[in-house]
Amino acid sequence: MRKQNGSVLVLALVVLMILSLLSVTGMRAAMLDQKMAANSKFHAMTFQAADSVLSEGLGDADLFSAALTEPDGISRTNTVVTGDGRIQVETNLTVEAVNTRNVTGFSIGAYSGYPFELRGTASIPSVAAKSKHVLGVEKIGPGN
Repeated sequence: MRKQNGSVLVLALVVLMILSLLSVTGMRAAMLDQKMAANSKFHAMTFQAADSVLSEGLGDADLFSAALTEPDGISRTNTVVTGDGRIQVETNLTVEAVNTRNVTGFSIGAYSGYPFELRGTASIPSVAAKSKHVLGVEKIGPGN
């Protein structure tokens, strides 16, 4: 009978350990890629929601009129739920009048420029994703 020293067993265990380490490393990389893709998706959602709330505010003339009378501006908050109902995006629009100034031009009569600052924010609280957009707008209207 030949004497067996178990070298095949040791080699098999080393190969098995290397394969286990490679699979754990691959799983960690896949999980990191998944987290990065989810963060990118959430950032895109908040970016688009903040931009959308600014566009919505630009079309609402009543907001600009109300912002002229309020010293701290007008703020509007809304919560949007995605189609599958799993993600809530909170949006906020603030319209603030900055400083009224006279506008000179070729028309008869005096006109005033009414500059506004629109701030649109969107966030997904469950994942701490947030975007903020600021837009300056000037409306021209009858002078004082």
